[in-house]
Amino acid sequence: MEGSEMSAEVHFAQKLASNEKKIRDRAIKRLRKYLFARANHGGLSENDMIKIWKGLHYCMWMQDKPLLQEELSGKIASLLHSFPSPEGALLFMQVFLETEAREWNGIDKLRLDKFMMMIREMFHQVFSLLSESEWQVSECKLLAQALALKVMSPWEARLPDGLKLHIADIYVDELSKVSLYKMSSRKMMLLLQPFISFIISSPKPELAKRVMSEVIVKMLNTVSTVKPQPAAKSKQASRGEDREDTADSETEQDIGSKEESMDIDGSSEESSENSHSFVVKLIFYF
Repeated sequence: MEGSEMSAEVHFAQKLASNEKKIRDRAIKRLRKYLFARANHGGLSENDMIKIWKGLHYCMWMQDKPLLQEELSGKIASLLHSFPSPEGALLFMQVFLETEAREWNGIDKLRLDKFMMMIREMFHQVFSLLSESEWQVSECKLLAQALALKVMSPWEARLPDGLKLHIADIYVDELSKVSLYKMSSRKMMLLLQPFISFIISSPKPELAKRVMSEVIVKMLNTVSTVKPQPAAKSKQASRGEDREDTADSETEQDIGSKEESMDIDGSSEESSENSHSFVVKLIFYF
């Protein structure tokens, strides 16, 4: 059984990287159903996803028309919604980041734009996924960990600076497009943690300065202009978040001891309160 499963991923990778568009399109369509079916019957391992993402990377590589590239970016990113659980989708996102970090330096200038577009669309869709589940702390943490380990680690020389900069450039833009005003300051800080850690620890001051400008400063400017809107929340969602806050106390330790005395539990009813808390918290951090 295991052998047939392994061959399925290899088969998809080959079809996704085909020279013929019809074959690639058919493979994308079938892959969506396959991901859903596998996720409901034991799930996909990280190794399985590595094979699939290799094929998806070269599926984009083979697409040479701008409008079709945009369409393909949307189709690939929408695969995140094929998983019945956020955990499966976030592992899929993690392997995507790992794949692009590995392949980045091999992308020529003529093909770079379409991969940058795909990365932007992937972040938009993963933020949409988190928004649909009301920004659960455990899920925000999984994304932050994936980003920190696979792209933003300051100590891994093999991780390309160009990829770091592109993600820094688009991160806040895509986050704000989804639903920034519904997030507590704690969750904003959690999603920024990979960049904060990079800025503090990076041996490359110019790169750290660019990340600071594109992520931290941009986020401060963005939250200061968010219009106040009621953050309606069901009692059930509130209870779920309370359980996460209790069970996930190490999150505050990850962010740092500076803001422990300023913990925000995400219960504010107005986005203006969230924005103010976030600005104070982030300024205090630095």
